[in-house]
Amino acid sequence: LRFIIHTQRYEELLWSRIRGLLIAYFDNLSQYPCLVHFQTYREGGLSIGDFSSLNMSYSGGDDPEAVLENRKLVAEGLGVPLENFVFCHQTHSLNVRIVGRQDRGKGVYLDDSDELYGVDAMITNEADTMLCVKTADCIPVICFDPVKRVIAALTAGWELTAGRMAVKTINLMHEEFGTLPSDIIVGIGVGAGVCCYEVNGDVLLKLQESLNRKSDFISCFNKKGSKFFVDLKQINRFQLEDIGVLKRNIEMSECCSICHSTEHFSFRASAGKTGRAAIGIMLKS
Repeated sequence: LRFIIHTQRYEELLWSRIRGLLIAYFDNLSQYPCLVHFQTYREGGLSIGDFSSLNMSYSGGDDPEAVLENRKLVAEGLGVPLENFVFCHQTHSLNVRIVGRQDRGKGVYLDDSDELYGVDAMITNEADTMLCVKTADCIPVICFDPVKRVIAALTAGWELTAGRMAVKTINLMHEEFGTLPSDIIVGIGVGAGVCCYEVNGDVLLKLQESLNRKSDFISCFNKKGSKFFVDLKQINRFQLEDIGVLKRNIEMSECCSICHSTEHFSFRASAGKTGRAAIGIMLKS
């Protein structure tokens, strides 16, 4: 099987004030002027040590003031007020939440008691609401339905990939807003690659069972000696194609966060002591 893989392009934003802040964009989503979207690198922030430097997450022990300043830098670089961002408190659950303007600002501040706890995917059709999820090896996915003007952001580590989180999210977009899978534009961002992401036999079986066409799984794993390595990005892509998302509408980063951990945060490469990148998408008013 052949896959159309697009390499993300990178820009340095606010070069006069935030030199070194790197943000990645998808070519397919960039064709829509009604959208703002991004995925962060490690570079350009204020965090130090294990969290150096553009850590976007309060969890893990980083200085919360540094994290807040990092978020402000990204918001300013994108030209979007930080108060319009929504960060969910991810727990590797299969919970998908529809959010709206009343949720803007949730999860932005460390003391935010109204944050969306236990949510790993968000959907909205309301403008000026930046949906953000955090990753450090898990696969980030953002979606846009240009017909119904609906967006979604989600993460998919192995558990959520096995649970078909991306499919669940798009199914809810269809139920609530009438989204058709064939209309959806998808960006699959930087995350763990098949070169490095090792799993045991039980996980391998669960991931295989998540695909409707078991033959597809052959191209989604490698065996090196007695070790198994899987391609979570490709599995998510197959799952989306299974429900009618067009192959040409899916753009996927080739970059592995584990073997490029100097440029991207990686939980596995750092033995768990690291920061988090953020990926987000917003409809403009």
